[in-house]
Amino acid sequence: NGTSALLGRDVELETIAAILTRVRAGHGEALVLVGPAGIGKTELLRAGRSMAAGFRVLFAQGVEQEADLPFSGLHELIHRVMHELRPLPMLQYRALAGALALGPPTDADPFTVGVATLNALAVLAEHQPVLVLVDDLQWLDAASRQALLFAARRLDREGVAMLMAERGPVPGRPQIGIPELTLPGLGHLAAQYSYCSLMPT
Repeated sequence: NGTSALLGRDVELETIAAILTRVRAGHGEALVLVGPAGIGKTELLRAGRSMAAGFRVLFAQGVEQEADLPFSGLHELIHRVMHELRPLPMLQYRALAGALALGPPTDADPFTVGVATLNALAVLAEHQPVLVLVDDLQWLDAASRQALLFAARRLDREGVAMLMAERGPVPGRPQIGIPELTLPGLGHLAAQYSYCSLMPT
Protein backbone atom coordinates (compact mmCIF):
# COMPACT_ATOMS: atom_id res chain seq x y z
CA ASN A 1 0.00 0.00 0.00
CA GLY A 2 0.96 3.68 -0.04
CA THR A 3 2.51 3.53 3.42
CA SER A 4 4.74 0.48 3.03
CA ALA A 5 7.93 2.54 2.64
CA LEU A 6 7.18 4.70 5.68
CA LEU A 7 8.42 2.56 8.54
CA GLY A 8 9.13 4.81 11.50
CA ARG A 9 6.51 7.42 10.58
CA ASP A 10 3.67 6.06 12.71
CA VAL A 11 3.07 9.38 14.50
CA GLU A 12 2.91 11.32 11.26
CA LEU A 13 0.65 8.77 9.57
CA GLU A 14 -1.68 8.68 12.57
CA THR A 15 -1.83 12.49 12.58
CA ILE A 16 -2.79 12.58 8.91
CA ALA A 17 -5.33 9.78 9.34
CA ALA A 18 -6.95 11.62 12.25
CA ILE A 19 -7.22 14.80 10.19
CA LEU A 20 -8.91 12.93 7.34
CA THR A 21 -11.33 11.29 9.78
CA ARG A 22 -12.35 14.66 11.23
CA VAL A 23 -12.72 16.18 7.76
CA ARG A 24 -14.95 13.30 6.69
CA ALA A 25 -17.17 14.35 9.60
CA GLY A 26 -17.42 17.86 8.17
CA HIS A 27 -14.55 19.72 9.79
CA GLY A 28 -11.79 21.67 8.08
CA GLU A 29 -8.13 21.28 9.02
CA ALA A 30 -4.66 22.15 7.73
CA LEU A 31 -1.18 20.88 8.50
CA VAL A 32 2.29 21.74 7.22
CA LEU A 33 4.92 18.99 7.25
CA VAL A 34 8.34 20.56 7.78
CA GLY A 35 11.71 18.91 7.30
CA PRO A 36 14.92 18.90 5.27
CA ALA A 37 15.13 17.56 1.73
CA GLY A 38 14.89 13.78 1.49
CA ILE A 39 13.34 13.16 4.89
CA GLY A 40 10.06 11.84 3.48
CA LYS A 41 7.65 14.78 3.22
CA THR A 42 6.56 13.90 -0.31
CA GLU A 43 6.03 10.26 0.66
CA LEU A 44 3.78 11.37 3.51
CA LEU A 45 1.71 13.47 1.12
CA ARG A 46 1.38 10.41 -1.12
CA ALA A 47 0.36 8.34 1.88
CA GLY A 48 -2.25 10.96 2.77
CA ARG A 49 -3.62 10.71 -0.74
CA SER A 50 -3.79 6.92 -0.50
CA MET A 51 -5.76 7.21 2.75
CA ALA A 52 -8.22 9.74 1.33
CA ALA A 53 -10.83 7.37 -0.10
CA GLY A 54 -13.89 9.35 -1.12
CA PHE A 55 -12.06 12.69 -1.21
CA ARG A 56 -11.71 15.07 -4.13
CA VAL A 57 -7.95 15.61 -4.39
CA LEU A 58 -6.36 18.85 -5.62
CA PHE A 59 -2.58 19.04 -6.02
CA ALA A 60 0.03 21.71 -6.63
CA GLN A 61 3.80 21.71 -6.35
CA GLY A 62 6.01 24.71 -5.89
CA VAL A 63 8.60 25.04 -8.64
CA GLU A 64 11.67 27.19 -8.07
CA GLN A 65 11.63 28.46 -11.67
CA GLU A 66 8.04 29.70 -11.25
CA ALA A 67 8.43 31.28 -7.83
CA ASP A 68 8.30 34.76 -9.39
CA LEU A 69 5.11 34.11 -11.39
CA PRO A 70 2.13 35.35 -9.35
CA PHE A 71 -0.62 32.76 -8.86
CA SER A 72 1.17 30.03 -10.85
CA GLY A 73 0.73 27.61 -7.95
CA LEU A 74 -2.93 28.47 -7.39
CA HIS A 75 -3.48 28.05 -11.14
CA GLU A 76 -2.11 24.50 -10.99
CA LEU A 77 -4.34 23.72 -8.03
CA ILE A 78 -7.74 24.89 -9.28
CA HIS A 79 -7.74 25.94 -12.93
CA ARG A 80 -9.33 22.63 -13.96
CA VAL A 81 -12.29 23.13 -11.63
CA MET A 82 -13.11 26.79 -12.36
CA HIS A 83 -16.24 25.72 -14.24
CA GLU A 84 -17.57 24.31 -10.95
CA LEU A 85 -17.11 27.55 -9.05
CA ARG A 86 -19.98 29.58 -10.52
CA PRO A 87 -21.81 29.44 -7.15
CA LEU A 88 -19.17 31.83 -5.78
CA PRO A 89 -20.26 35.45 -5.34
CA MET A 90 -19.57 37.17 -8.65
CA LEU A 91 -16.93 39.50 -7.17
CA GLN A 92 -14.98 36.52 -5.82
CA TYR A 93 -15.37 34.46 -8.99
CA ARG A 94 -14.10 37.32 -11.13
CA ALA A 95 -11.21 38.00 -8.75
CA LEU A 96 -10.14 34.35 -8.89
CA ALA A 97 -10.58 34.05 -12.65
CA GLY A 98 -8.65 37.27 -13.21
CA ALA A 99 -5.81 36.20 -10.92
CA LEU A 100 -5.48 32.91 -12.82
CA ALA A 101 -5.65 34.56 -16.26
CA LEU A 102 -8.92 32.71 -16.92
CA GLY A 103 -10.95 35.91 -17.14
CA PRO A 104 -10.53 39.65 -17.54
CA PRO A 105 -7.89 41.19 -15.26
CA THR A 106 -9.29 42.79 -12.11
CA ASP A 107 -7.96 45.05 -9.41
CA ALA A 108 -8.84 42.50 -6.73
CA ASP A 109 -6.83 42.85 -3.54
CA PRO A 110 -5.11 39.88 -1.85
CA PHE A 111 -7.89 39.69 0.76
CA THR A 112 -10.55 39.14 -1.91
CA VAL A 113 -8.47 36.46 -3.65
CA GLY A 114 -7.87 34.76 -0.30
CA VAL A 115 -11.60 34.75 0.55
CA ALA A 116 -12.37 33.47 -2.95
CA THR A 117 -9.85 30.64 -2.52
CA LEU A 118 -11.40 29.60 0.80
CA ASN A 119 -14.93 29.72 -0.59
CA ALA A 120 -13.89 27.90 -3.76
CA LEU A 121 -12.71 24.96 -1.65
CA ALA A 122 -15.96 25.09 0.32
CA VAL A 123 -18.00 24.99 -2.91
CA LEU A 124 -16.07 21.94 -4.11
CA ALA A 125 -16.57 20.24 -0.73
CA GLU A 126 -20.35 20.53 -0.88
CA HIS A 127 -20.51 17.21 -2.75
CA GLN A 128 -17.56 15.34 -1.25
CA PRO A 129 -14.69 16.14 1.12
CA VAL A 130 -11.69 17.84 -0.46
CA LEU A 131 -8.00 17.10 0.12
CA VAL A 132 -5.57 19.84 -0.93
CA LEU A 133 -1.97 18.65 -1.29
CA VAL A 134 0.83 21.17 -1.79
CA ASP A 135 4.41 19.96 -2.10
CA ASP A 136 7.49 22.22 -1.94
CA LEU A 137 5.58 25.05 -0.34
CA GLN A 138 8.85 26.93 0.03
CA TRP A 139 8.96 27.43 -3.76
CA LEU A 140 5.33 28.39 -4.24
CA ASP A 141 4.95 31.90 -5.61
CA ALA A 142 4.18 34.47 -2.92
CA ALA A 143 0.67 35.29 -4.17
CA SER A 144 -0.44 31.65 -4.20
CA ARG A 145 1.18 30.99 -0.84
CA GLN A 146 -0.60 33.98 0.67
CA ALA A 147 -3.99 32.91 -0.69
CA LEU A 148 -3.63 29.27 0.38
CA LEU A 149 -2.37 30.05 3.87
CA PHE A 150 -5.16 32.62 4.24
CA ALA A 151 -7.66 29.87 3.43
CA ALA A 152 -5.90 27.31 5.64
CA ARG A 153 -6.07 29.58 8.69
CA ARG A 154 -9.82 29.97 8.27
CA LEU A 155 -10.91 26.38 7.74
CA ASP A 156 -13.72 25.48 10.10
CA ARG A 157 -16.52 23.20 8.92
CA GLU A 158 -15.97 23.15 5.18
CA GLY A 159 -15.02 19.48 4.83
CA VAL A 160 -11.59 20.46 3.54
CA ALA A 161 -8.17 19.06 4.52
CA MET A 162 -5.01 20.88 3.49
CA LEU A 163 -1.69 19.01 3.77
CA MET A 164 1.39 20.94 2.74
CA ALA A 165 5.09 20.10 2.77
CA GLU A 166 7.81 22.70 3.25
CA ARG A 167 11.58 22.43 3.41
CA GLY A 168 12.87 23.62 6.76
CA PRO A 169 12.89 24.55 9.49
CA VAL A 170 14.08 28.01 8.45
CA PRO A 171 15.51 30.01 11.37
CA GLY A 172 13.66 33.26 11.86
CA ARG A 173 10.72 32.40 9.62
CA PRO A 174 7.54 34.04 10.96
CA GLN A 175 4.85 31.75 12.30
CA ILE A 176 2.29 31.01 9.59
CA GLY A 177 -0.64 30.54 11.93
CA ILE A 178 -1.52 26.91 11.16
CA PRO A 179 -0.29 23.68 12.76
CA GLU A 180 3.16 22.49 11.71
CA LEU A 181 4.68 19.05 12.23
CA THR A 182 8.47 18.94 12.07
CA LEU A 183 9.69 15.54 10.91
CA PRO A 184 12.40 14.06 13.10
CA GLY A 185 15.20 12.01 11.59
CA LEU A 186 14.45 8.32 11.28
CA GLY A 187 16.13 5.81 13.54
CA HIS A 188 18.84 3.66 11.99
CA LEU A 189 16.67 0.62 11.29
CA ALA A 190 13.77 2.64 9.86
CA ALA A 191 16.10 4.66 7.68
CA GLN A 192 17.80 1.48 6.45
CA TYR A 193 14.40 -0.06 5.64
CA SER A 194 13.20 3.04 3.78
CA TYR A 195 16.38 3.10 1.72
CA CYS A 196 16.21 -0.59 0.89
CA SER A 197 12.51 -0.33 -0.05
CA LEU A 198 13.43 2.10 -2.82
CA MET A 199 16.13 -0.16 -4.30
CA PRO A 200 15.19 -2.06 -7.50
CA THR A 201 14.50 -5.75 -7.11
